[in-house]
Amino acid sequence: MLFIKSLMLCASTALAFTTVSQVEIDITIVDKNFQTLNAETSLYTGGAASASILASLITVHYSFAQSVADCALLPPSLSESDAVSLIEHINATLAIDNVIAVDTLKSKKAFFKAEGLDNAVVTSLDLLLTAHEKFTIYVLQRLPEDQVADGKKVTEVITLSLTAGIQYFQSA
Repeated sequence: MLFIKSLMLCASTALAFTTVSQVEIDITIVDKNFQTLNAETSLYTGGAASASILASLITVHYSFAQSVADCALLPPSLSESDAVSLIEHINATLAIDNVIAVDTLKSKKAFFKAEGLDNAVVTSLDLLLTAHEKFTIYVLQRLPEDQVADGKKVTEVITLSLTAGIQYFQSA
């Protein structure tokens, strides 16, 4: 019986934290999903194709939710090298492709509006913003103090992009 308790304790301890490498993999997946969203949206000219775009938005949200869950399991503080690696990875991926995808969505607003889907896009972007904000909180609270400003700078690009997309689709 003691052996089983020890084994369970070891197993739960091993699962208690995730790694920066795993979070970077999550970020890469979110980024690839934003790239897919951008590719699908850039070809959109109205009609039934909107279903695949909305599905892509859901896929982005799902992958973002996974990254949030993994960020929640990061150690309470990151090393300087892990922090720099994470910030640089976000800057090289999401800070670029998120903005491109949201701008592409904005360029197709008339098509979404004609299909009555502009509110669905707003809802989807709002879900992405919520997930991004949770992700940002989990990352920033784990960064070394001297890296927080850089972390905020990189994540703010994404926040501003998603917020601008929501506001654009909510405008007349």
